[in-house]
Amino acid sequence: MHIIRELDAEESFSGRCRHLGEGGLGAVLAGELPVGDTVTLDFTLPGAQEPLRMRAVVRYRHGFHHGFEFLTLKPSQLDLIRRAEKTLPPAE
Repeated sequence: MHIIRELDAEESFSGRCRHLGEGGLGAVLAGELPVGDTVTLDFTLPGAQEPLRMRAVVRYRHGFHHGFEFLTLKPSQLDLIRRAEKTLPPAE
């Protein structure tokens, strides 16, 4: 997972997705983002050929754990997420 912070100057973070749903995802990042920041998420779902890229807003943060709400979600992306939800193991 790759996250680009959308400020005057681009800043990017690497992370690992822990939870995925139709409305957003939870991730552990190698940095901290403030709640309310808008970012671009790049991540690849299992079995997908191309990474998904979408805008999201940081809705919560606890240390390096972050929750993102998707702002732009195309129908094709929603379909991929729904299929991935059925095949991914449950979150711990």
